[in-house]
Amino acid sequence: MVNTPEALEILGCSRQNLNEMVQKEKVKPIKEMSRDRFHFKEDILKSKE
Repeated sequence: MVNTPEALEILGCSRQNLNEMVQKEKVKPIKEMSRDRFHFKEDILKSKE
């Protein structure tokens, strides 16, 4: 499991790009908090391909 900053580092993208990926359902967070989301690391790595 990775949080938003870790996902951004893996993907090499901005927070805005990650938010767009979530909205387009390319990446699905497993838990959303007020200022952070948690994702499965495998999902982030798959979306990087």
